[in-house]
Amino acid sequence: MGNASMKWVDDTFRNRWRTLLSVDDMVDNMITLLDKLNILNNTYVLFAADNGFHLGMFITDSLSHSGCLIL
Repeated sequence: MGNASMKWVDDTFRNRWRTLLSVDDMVDNMITLLDKLNILNNTYVLFAADNGFHLGMFITDSLSHSGCLIL
């Protein structure tokens, strides 16, 4: 992988981590609200992700996508 590609991957990962911080805050707010409403103990909280897309670490083309299925 060339320097330009590596820089793009690094920048993309950094931005993903920044986004994850806002998701963490949102989840914290949701759990706090459920607790205040006294419904946290009767609530299932599920998390799902499609794992994004490969960024060259597996030498796949940039259109390869991963996914998950929840039943």
